[in-house]
Amino acid sequence: MDLIPSRARHRLLPSKHLPVSDFLLYDVPSPLAAPRTKLLQAEKYLSAAIHTSDDPHQISLLVPPPDHIVAELQSLLQTSAARSVCCLHDISANEKTYPLWLVTYWAEIKNMHTIQRRWASAVLNLENRLIADNDRGRKLVLRILTAVNQMPWNGVFHGMQAQVPTHSLTAFLSTKWLTDDHESLMLEVLEHKVAELHLSNQVWIQSPFFITLLKAAYNDRDEYDSVRIYEWLRVMGQDAAKQEGQLVTIANNEGNHWTGIAIDFSGKGFICNGDSMGHTMEPETKAALEWWTQHHTGRSFIYQTLPTTQQQDGHSCGILVWNTIAHFLLPDRHALMDASKMKDACLQVFMLIINHAILRATEDEEAAQTELDADKDWEDIDMLDTTSSNVAQQSVSEPASTHTPEDLPHGRKRSLSPSPPCNPSQPHPIPQKKAKRLASGVSSVQVTLSAAEESMVPTYNILNYFKLATKEEHQQYIAKAAEDAQINTETRQWEADKHLHTKAENTRARA
Repeated sequence: MDLIPSRARHRLLPSKHLPVSDFLLYDVPSPLAAPRTKLLQAEKYLSAAIHTSDDPHQISLLVPPPDHIVAELQSLLQTSAARSVCCLHDISANEKTYPLWLVTYWAEIKNMHTIQRRWASAVLNLENRLIADNDRGRKLVLRILTAVNQMPWNGVFHGMQAQVPTHSLTAFLSTKWLTDDHESLMLEVLEHKVAELHLSNQVWIQSPFFITLLKAAYNDRDEYDSVRIYEWLRVMGQDAAKQEGQLVTIANNEGNHWTGIAIDFSGKGFICNGDSMGHTMEPETKAALEWWTQHHTGRSFIYQTLPTTQQQDGHSCGILVWNTIAHFLLPDRHALMDASKMKDACLQVFMLIINHAILRATEDEEAAQTELDADKDWEDIDMLDTTSSNVAQQSVSEPASTHTPEDLPHGRKRSLSPSPPCNPSQPHPIPQKKAKRLASGVSSVQVTLSAAEESMVPTYNILNYFKLATKEEHQQYIAKAAEDAQINTETRQWEADKHLHTKAENTRARA
């Protein structure tokens, strides 16, 4: 489908960085209610003529067609030779035709309605809990509600390996079933905790994709040792067997249930299954694991069951299976959850993810700032070295020469990559201001969150602090500024062309 031009997107759609609190107040155009008759047909919306209007303001006034018409148009445009779209259901269109990207715009409107309903439902649930919960529960709900209201309604968290849209986190604030994206987020949080305890060399945490790939390798086991697509699996099996570590993952059974799997390569070897419904391991998954461990260790592993909380509803398996894996790896830090308090457990996991996002962004912010500070320090050193060299040269020819600050040579222009030190074995010096900030262990983001919680006053755009100060993002910022400038130029040119076109039409009408 045709993409919406930058000039039109800027006028028609909200920024993805708009906070949830503002997005919930954003007036998303409502589509026409689906008629009971079949008078509207998607084919009749397409035209072979060139569009007669691409005015974003006029397009914003059009009523979007029913959702099923938009879906059919998206499908038709994949093979159609149409050059424009008409708006049959809206008499205000006045038989005008519009660019094909109008269908893309309608599709985004449909998606925005879905996301807005998700956020509205999540915020309403939190506000209801804020009224009903006790003091301890209200404190957690307030923290989450404050964070939610400042989160961008769309986009992804910076610094996270799992690039999951922010609006997908609403599943943790409801009774929705969790997807593999949610499981990957939770496993990333757990992986970070394992790394903090320096256990990364003994523990491998794999995404739900691991079992999918392992089953494919099992069904293609005659080619397993030679096909390149399985190279990663082969290396993983060899490393785990050699180091006698532990591998954990989460598997999906028949598309409607999550289970936990742990493989212990030490001693006799164990294949462990954790199921919140009390089921045994899926036969194909068990056969694939037994084959893979036998292939890389030469011995048969023993089958065991992981301690797992048994769920009391039809949607908590996603949270409970993560808790099973966390309890297996870090029993002192993660007790088994209480099945009767799953709403609280979901909120706590949501907060774990948010805190992890803050931590990752803060770490990257500190690393980027350290690099900038080190670069500035080496810049100053270069200035001093150059100055010393000049003074030494002039002390031979002009013994009584004196330098003012204006006479000192300029250092090199600052860049994101530090200049190589004269002695590579010496670490970059840390400036005094930076050293104090590192010693305190408190980031500006954490200070802002704490202030918001204590005052109970929202701090808008709080997650904008999460954006990493990297060279690439600085370049993206420059590119965005250039794009905005181009949009303004295109807009002015479009308005000028429109004025000339209108003037010409008026002249012809008078003639």
